[in-house]
This record gives sequence, C-alpha cells and structure tokens, in this order.
Amino acid sequence: FLVLFCFLVMRLPPKYTLSSSSAASDVYKRQIGMWSVTKFYMDKRWFLTASPVVEDPSSGLVVEHAYSILGYISNEDDGDDRKQHPVVRLCRCRNPWGSGEWKGKWNDKDTASWDAYPTLKNKVKSTLVDEGTFWISIEDIASRFRNFHCHAVRPDID
Repeated sequence: FLVLFCFLVMRLPPKYTLSSSSAASDVYKRQIGMWSVTKFYMDKRWFLTASPVVEDPSSGLVVEHAYSILGYISNEDDGDDRKQHPVVRLCRCRNPWGSGEWKGKWNDKDTASWDAYPTLKNKVKSTLVDEGTFWISIEDIASRFRNFHCHAVRPDID
C-alpha cells in the first residue's frame, strides 16, 4: 500500500490584497478564483491548507500558521436566501491545535450574520461551537491568507 503525496503550492501575489488601492475587479477576480480553486480541489478530495499573513491579533488567526480547509458552503443555490441576500461563500477551516478560532464575521458567536441567512445556518448548525473549527468568508480568506497548499493522497497507486 503506497501513499503518494502530490504537492501544489499557490503563492498568491500581494498585488491582489484587499485594500482601498486595489481595483474592485481585481479583488473580485481573486475571490472568485480562490473560490473556484477551493471547490475544484475539495470536490476531488484533496487536502487543502492555508496560512494567514496579515498580522491582526484581534482576528484570532495565527500568522504563518497552517489551517486546514475542511469544506465550503454557499447560498448560490438556496432559493429564498439567494433572493433576499447577496451571495455568501464560506470555507470551513480548522486550527490543528484544536483551539483558537477566527473572531471576524461568520465566527461561531456571530449570531447576526448566521441569523440573516437561515438556510446556511441550518446547514452548519452542528459546527457552531468553539472546538478549533470555524467558518470564514472567501473575502476574508482572500484578504488575509497568501500561501495555499493542495495535497493529493492517492492510496490506489501500487
């Protein structure tokens, strides 16, 4: 039984950081590109990790620390939610330490965001506890994370 790890590192260029000087179209392209890549590799059952590079102690994120990306959800196909609200794209991340979570929008205690999107809230209700996993928007990932790693595990290779 042989396990082969394929490794892909995406170093996202700093010119696409979310700031007042970034062109809106560049920011949007970066977010959509990251969302597409995340969905593509998650659907293929690859392991994804990401590291934040923005120093902000109030965010709860540890700079240059690898977080696992466990999944994603969106309200893109949720009839009523989608008609009443803008599209929300979220990734579920995990701190390997098992504690310490994102403290920004969509965190476990952000009831205002979750209550505004009841369909999304129902999809993730069992994960809204402080256990080291958290939901974070693709916008926040795009603005805070730079290093993404995609790992393919192929147990079917002899």
